[in-house]
Amino acid sequence: MNSDKTILVTGATGQQGGAATRRLLEAGFRVRAMTRNPSSDAARALQSAGAEVVRGDFGDRASLDDAARGVYGVFCVQAAYWDPNDDTQNEEARDGKAIADAALAAGARHFVYTSVCGSEGQSLYRRLAKWEIEQYLWTLDLPVTVVRPSFFLENLMMPFFGVPDGRLSLATAPSTALEVIAVDDIGVFAALAFSDPGTWAGKTVDLAGDALTGPEIADALTQALGRPIVFHELSLADIRQINELVAASFQWANDAGVQSDIPALRAAHPGLLRLETWLTQSGADLIRGSIHRR
Repeated sequence: MNSDKTILVTGATGQQGGAATRRLLEAGFRVRAMTRNPSSDAARALQSAGAEVVRGDFGDRASLDDAARGVYGVFCVQAAYWDPNDDTQNEEARDGKAIADAALAAGARHFVYTSVCGSEGQSLYRRLAKWEIEQYLWTLDLPVTVVRPSFFLENLMMPFFGVPDGRLSLATAPSTALEVIAVDDIGVFAALAFSDPGTWAGKTVDLAGDALTGPEIADALTQALGRPIVFHELSLADIRQINELVAASFQWANDAGVQSDIPALRAAHPGLLRLETWLTQSGADLIRGSIHRR
C-alpha cells in the first residue's frame, strides 16, 4: 500500500534520518534520502539499501524544492545547535521553515518533524529553535505530525557522559527520572506516522521507551558491561560555565518530570525498547566498541 509513496528524509546520513530511512524502506515506502554529500560512504550505503539519494542543503531553497518534488511526505530532522549564540538558533529556525515551505509548495500530503522532548516547556528555559519551528508548522495548510524524542540511548557512548571511564555523569538529581529512547525507535514511529496519517496527522507526541534515574541507569550499565559504572551528579553551575544551553536542558529535566506516555507508545509500538533490552540487543556492544576506539 505504500509502494507508490515517496518520502523525502532530510539528514538521512545521521542517526535519526538513517533510522527513518531504514524503517520506511521496511514499511514499503520509496525513500528519497537528502544529504549534502551524495558521494559519501554513508550515502552510498543508503543507496545500496534501496533509497534514492539526492543532494540538498537547508540553506539552498532551490535544492529543497528539487528534493521535495513529487513526494508524498517529508521526514524532517535537523542537527541540534548547542551554540548559545542567537545566530545559530536563527539559522536552525530558518532552515526548518524552509523545508516546510518546500514541502508545502511541492504538495506534500504529510510532514513529520522531529523536535525534542518537552520542547514547549524547554523553551521557557532557553531559546529553542525547534519550538519556534513547531509553532510555524501549525500555521501552514499542511498535515503535520511532530515527534519529540527524549535523550538518545546512543548518547551513552559519548565521552562527555563518562561511561567509558566508569561513571555516568549527568546534571540531574539522583531522584530525577530521565526519559530515554533508542534512535531506531524514532524511525519506527516515523514509519507508523506515514503509514497511518488518520491516526497521527495533527498530533504532537513525546517519545521515550524508558524513564530511569541516573543511579538506575548506572546499575543497568554495570550489569550489562560487567564493570562498575558509578552515577556522578554534575553541578549545574559547572555545566553553565561550559554551555548555557546544555545547563538549561538539564535544569528543565530536573524540574519537568516525565513527559511521555510510555504505555500508550508501547501499545502503538510493542517492540519499543527499554534500556535493559537495548543494552542486551546492541547497546552494550556499541558502548564497548566506543571504549576500545579510545
